[in-house]
Amino acid sequence: MSPLRKVLTGLFVVALLAGIAASSWISGEKDDPLATGSSTTIPGSDGQRFPADQVVWQTRVTGGVLTDVSEAAAVPVITIYGDGRIFRSAPFKDRRFDQPVPVMTAKVDVGLLSAFVTRAETSGLFDTDTDFGKPDVPDMATTVAMLHGKNEPLWLEAYALGGRFDADLSDAQAESREDLRRLLAAAEELVPIPEPWMPERVRVMRLADDATFDPKPDADAGAEPLPWPGPDLDELLQPTPEGSSALACGEVTGSAAAALFDDATENPLPQWRVDGKVRTLILVALLPGEAACPTA
Repeated sequence: MSPLRKVLTGLFVVALLAGIAASSWISGEKDDPLATGSSTTIPGSDGQRFPADQVVWQTRVTGGVLTDVSEAAAVPVITIYGDGRIFRSAPFKDRRFDQPVPVMTAKVDVGLLSAFVTRAETSGLFDTDTDFGKPDVPDMATTVAMLHGKNEPLWLEAYALGGRFDADLSDAQAESREDLRRLLAAAEELVPIPEPWMPERVRVMRLADDATFDPKPDADAGAEPLPWPGPDLDELLQPTPEGSSALACGEVTGSAAAALFDDATENPLPQWRVDGKVRTLILVALLPGEAACPTA
């Protein structure tokens, strides 16, 4: 069994145990019929359907105190497509160290997805006047959610969403933040037991040689970087536009992408030896339809 598959298999077992214990937050009520996973008539759903490749929901966590590598390697917390495909970053992972970040997948019944989108659309959380407040605490992460239902895409942002930071906010702000936490949980609980996923496309980015990173806890500080196992970088990478976090970017596809992702998971460092020089090279699993590299 490859190293990546061992990692993902372990994550699947953890997710399975978590899923058994988890309760559904789709309606916020214990007797919610959606918690059964039924695909029959669902109260509150208008039966809306979406284009298969349309991203109807996505949650990201941005900012906070991160190294250059952690920031470049980040993937969305959860992405849901119109046909019910769900992609989630592996649970219980620490984004300070993980590179590349494993991703898991599942598929939700489109009726359940329709009900969730209806709830999100009618929640009021995406209204322009909804105030989530800003706790007076520095260097915390921001939660960003995108909803694309029947109308144009909508976005919201909430800074330092952890419940312990709500104490100094107004009652209305604290209530909005709690409603948002419940909605985020509902998205993740649409399918509480995702399966391991091997990407068919990966983004390869070269960062500055002095890019900051935190070695994985089990990394040998004195170990030599492993030799780069991927394609020739001169042929693979193209310069990125000014202002990008990476110096260059490229895409690997097919079985070569899976093999390279597997190799990177085994490497305890984000550094590789290339033609006798040490380079910082980051791999990111690309979701369906996701652009590989930034364009001008």
